[in-house]
Amino acid sequence: MNCDDNGGFITYWEALSDTIYTVVNDSMVQPKYLVNFGEYAIPAVERLNKDVYDLIDYVNKPENKKLATLIRYVYEEENYLYFVFSCEDSVRLALYNKETHNTTTHILPAEVNGGKYRLASFLKVDKDKVIMALEDCENIENNQSLFIINKKELYEKSRFK
Repeated sequence: MNCDDNGGFITYWEALSDTIYTVVNDSMVQPKYLVNFGEYAIPAVERLNKDVYDLIDYVNKPENKKLATLIRYVYEEENYLYFVFSCEDSVRLALYNKETHNTTTHILPAEVNGGKYRLASFLKVDKDKVIMALEDCENIENNQSLFIINKKELYEKSRFK
């Protein structure tokens, strides 16, 4: 779960779900955002007819690696919603503009390094930057690397997509 710096909202998600929830109180969770991955979504017939373990097996098949899965590290600001997801054996950062309703995705720096890194422990959105910890796929005992992306650059790229 993530919450804003003032504790004003909490977001929650679960593996292989296409919904981001918000925690209403200590006994209630309600849907807040539905993520539509379109052609990359897990087919509804598969989602409805498999338990979580069968669904994990399904998305791990080589022919299904293109499917978008594992929404993680949801972070919400006044005008933007950020989250990370897996797709086509890569890690992507989604940036949703609440005013324009436009969404862009960015392949994370892991791909620049030949897929050597993958997202590990966190995504933090700060005042002017997005900070991610990535771990080495070849040796998970190596120290994690911090990648820092200037938010202004993300927003500028988002306007043209």
